[in-house]
Amino acid sequence: MLRKFLRVAIAVSACLVALRVGYYLLGVQFSSWDDEGYMLLSLKHYLAGGHLYTQVFTEYGPVFFWIQSSLFHIFHQQVTHDAGRRITLLLWFLASLAAGSFLYRISRSVLTASAGVLIMMLDAASMATEPDHPQHLVLLVLMLACCASTLEESTAFFVVGALSAALFFIKVNIGVFCFIALVATWCCILRSGPIRRIGGLIFLLYFLVAPVELMHRDLHTWAAGYCVLAVLCGGLTFATAFFMSPQFAGIRSTLSFAALGAVLFSVLVLIGATLQNISLHSLLDGILLTPLHHPQLFQWPLEVSVQAPLCVALVVAGVIGLYSVKRARRQELHWINLVRAAVGLYIVAIFAFTNRDVIVNATLFVPLGLLPDTGEWAASKYVPRLFVSLLTATELLESYPVGGSQVAISVAPLLLWSFICIYDGSRELVRRFPQLEQAPGRLPAMGTLVGMLLILCIEAKMLKGSRWRMRFFTPASTLRGSQSLHLRPATERMYVTLASSIGRNCDMLYTLPGMGSLNLWSGAEAPNGMNLTAWVRFFRPEQQQEILGILQNDPNACVVWNPRIESFWNPLEFNATSPLASYIVNDMPRVSTIGDYQIRVNPQRTRPWIADTP
Repeated sequence: MLRKFLRVAIAVSACLVALRVGYYLLGVQFSSWDDEGYMLLSLKHYLAGGHLYTQVFTEYGPVFFWIQSSLFHIFHQQVTHDAGRRITLLLWFLASLAAGSFLYRISRSVLTASAGVLIMMLDAASMATEPDHPQHLVLLVLMLACCASTLEESTAFFVVGALSAALFFIKVNIGVFCFIALVATWCCILRSGPIRRIGGLIFLLYFLVAPVELMHRDLHTWAAGYCVLAVLCGGLTFATAFFMSPQFAGIRSTLSFAALGAVLFSVLVLIGATLQNISLHSLLDGILLTPLHHPQLFQWPLEVSVQAPLCVALVVAGVIGLYSVKRARRQELHWINLVRAAVGLYIVAIFAFTNRDVIVNATLFVPLGLLPDTGEWAASKYVPRLFVSLLTATELLESYPVGGSQVAISVAPLLLWSFICIYDGSRELVRRFPQLEQAPGRLPAMGTLVGMLLILCIEAKMLKGSRWRMRFFTPASTLRGSQSLHLRPATERMYVTLASSIGRNCDMLYTLPGMGSLNLWSGAEAPNGMNLTAWVRFFRPEQQQEILGILQNDPNACVVWNPRIESFWNPLEFNATSPLASYIVNDMPRVSTIGDYQIRVNPQRTRPWIADTP
């Protein structure tokens, strides 16, 4: 009874701590580059009836807007920062629960699942600077795909195929990588024959060539180490999976289920797009062609040294070589469980107590999770671990060309893999030391106590400092729809003064770069649904010309320009070649400067400017 109570208590505490930390982090972080405002303003125009891709600019698929708008409707929320952050927190929490559910189905351990909830919430919290971004929904769908892989084979392939299509219509590259991982899983567990051999060759070439082809523009600069990491991780993981995986009868037909799931979901999306007057050309341009130009327009390098992946790969290859020799000699192989448990504990500890970027090189350890300790794995146990391993290798490419918070998506499958390895190690320890599971009387077993202690340490890490009592050091923001924000006093005063000045003086507001939060805070409408942070790089000349015409025809139109933030997105030569940016910088007179922000007005303005006292 005591053991059950402790397990339930730990599970409840993990959920509560996850929610508390997520709420706190969302309350104290606001990014000046304002992806949050861009997404909220796009959603607002979409809910007002704007057509995606032609009237509302976005690089993301319609499924994101359908789900996001549905959540706003279900919870009766207006498009505000408060509502967006509540929905973001909900998506974080559901993604964490999905991760915990996956680990529970693998291990049947409440402690393992609870620790997984905490770590996944910590992973999601690294995206706190960008609430309402599609990556929060992506993480949830990705975790649901991992959960679906634990189902019976045909059902698993059908559901994961459908979820891969959903990811494709949210963020195209992640959906493609997920489906590749699924088909590669099928190939590895297929019975021997020409189809398996041809498929194996194709996938091996993919893992070796795809990173080079994707990053060829930047191999001579920052992407060399990243490319080496991706090639080694993908090549080693697939080769190990292909040669070490057990082969299951009846698996051949499951690929048709995966294709069926993907096709059915895609057909539903196409029907929905047609009903919303989104043409096939607009859909392809918005979710596929426009993102293909992204590496040429904006990059945020993920710095990886060339030496580190090579050193780790040599260690992994050495362990696999030793394992293969002992396996050929029919020697004891259970030690591999302890090796991968040590790696899993290392990854979780490094992630929890240092920085997520540190563990990127740890993806090279993934092949170790595919080495059986003895005999053969059952399909229900092996397929999920194989899928998660290959998903780790494929999604590693997702952080190119923009590292940033997207690394959280790349490392999420790796974290699940780490807990699977820890579970393997705990089983091996119990086999070697049965007393760990033999508790005297009604007391918890030693393994249970150690697991609870580790979870409490992670919770203590997450709740360090002021988060113990969830006390904010600053009062709630007075900005419209942003009472959940707790900004520093100087930042709060600056934004309040900006929003007040714009609200008093401007009928219309555009921003350079895109800072949609100022529209929401001030109540000033944007010219149209064409909004983006780095719009100077992304908008076509005709799109910029349309906005320019609207601004020129409204004498009370204003523009907020922040040269410091704009220089992060766009070099000066981009502004010089943009008719819209050139008009803002050269032709619109400045009437006010608040912090780094300049307020500029239509040169034909006749209304006097009402100045606000800072």
